Amino acid sequence: MGVINTPLQQNKQKTRLAVSMILAFVAILTVAQALIAAGNGAQAAVINGTKTVNRSQVAPVITDTVQYTIVISNSGDVTATVAMTDALDTRLAYANGLDAQYLNGSGSASESSDVITWSGALQNGGVVTITFNATVTNTAVVGQFITNTAVISGAGSLITPTTSFEIVSPHQIYLPVIFKSPPKLTLQVSRPNSANQWAASWNSGGNGVTGYEIQESHDPLFGSLTATSPGNVGLVNSDSFAYALSTDNVYYYRVRAVAGTMVGPWSDVQQAISGFRDDFTDDTNGWVVRRMTNVAKSYAKLGTNNEAGNMIILLDDRWDWFIASPLAPAPSLPYAIEYRARVHDAANLVSGGMVFGGDWNGQPCPDPTNYFQTTNCFNHFYTFNYIWYGPIKLLYEQVDELLWCPDPCVGSDIKRLGPKYVIDNLIADGPSFDYHVYRVEVREDGARLYLDGNFIRHFTDTTWIHDPYYGAFASTDEYKPSIWLYDYFQVTPLD
Repeated sequence: MGVINTPLQQNKQKTRLAVSMILAFVAILTVAQALIAAGNGAQAAVINGTKTVNRSQVAPVITDTVQYTIVISNSGDVTATVAMTDALDTRLAYANGLDAQYLNGSGSASESSDVITWSGALQNGGVVTITFNATVTNTAVVGQFITNTAVISGAGSLITPTTSFEIVSPHQIYLPVIFKSPPKLTLQVSRPNSANQWAASWNSGGNGVTGYEIQESHDPLFGSLTATSPGNVGLVNSDSFAYALSTDNVYYYRVRAVAGTMVGPWSDVQQAISGFRDDFTDDTNGWVVRRMTNVAKSYAKLGTNNEAGNMIILLDDRWDWFIASPLAPAPSLPYAIEYRARVHDAANLVSGGMVFGGDWNGQPCPDPTNYFQTTNCFNHFYTFNYIWYGPIKLLYEQVDELLWCPDPCVGSDIKRLGPKYVIDNLIADGPSFDYHVYRVEVREDGARLYLDGNFIRHFTDTTWIHDPYYGAFASTDEYKPSIWLYDYFQVTPLD
């Protein structure tokens, strides 16, 4: 059985041909512009694209609908301007449900004459998920495959993800009903409590919904799911989660409604930042020196032999300091940072401790093009800096600004500017080489310091307490080196 093209279908084919020619010209121009930018030393954006359809076989009787999902992402270093065009096969007609969801991106989608278009900007790590429904028309013939291709251009790339489904013979007679995709749901994820438990909840999808599907991932793009990703949760409108503290402490969630073989669009992505703990048995957990005054003579690494199970931070030059951090965010307030540490082979006035309230803009940290004057991370923070001089004293700092001053300043090339507070003889000379448990509780009214379970002082500044990045700290004065051993480091939500 053949297909007879009507005048209307012929007009649609001409429209699609014209769109394809225009798109090809735009793609060539985009590539040329990207080559010019590369020649000028611009950093690269990396565009990826996939396209899927929710059914592998369709038996059209009167009407039948499929749902397409197109995912476009930017894994490069800079923001990219991207365009997508999807001209439907002549055996398809646009139905409804055009929707675009964003993570670190923006843009707009539209449909005209069965041609779906989207254009917008995707930042580093940005992703847009575009969904729409199409009806299989009565021009489709059993045994045919309907193949549809999206054309994506941007950052010098031309990507053409393709998907298809088969037209099969119907096995039953359908009543003349209109198929409607389930609605987009609104998802909410609660803040983890002190037991590291939280919940996800969402609104009802309405009549006809037969269940819900929820996904959990450590990846905001959902390139992979966790081993315990919930999947289909039936008709309930919530789910709960409880995990042990770990170094992979950020979870992402999305949910959609299911109505028989039809699925709705995914909800906007929500995240839960749970508790963090590192016992320093694995060297892949990201403790990297992020701010430093000397690249060659500072490091954070795992101990071996008698020092196994510890993270060792070392600074081997005079008048220097550094911050090492896994760049894992802390939960929202209130939370507590706790670690167990000791000084090792201390010289006079060497120090170590921790920082919190640090910032990070998501770009490389440290910035490999400018280690010392980078503005990507830890431009401000608080320090609890424990200084050994026989006993141990505390230098508390509210660092509001870093000043690059290699000449004529004396001492460190980078000055930490802001208010300071000193507590002398915090730990007596005798036990100063022992392990001690340091704890800081960060609340809306400031930070409370505890030492070996005893309350020491309440620091009331709140300027930077909502910035979630933390780490270990070391510095030297006129003597060197500064070596400290950390037995564990954990960050836990508080009720």
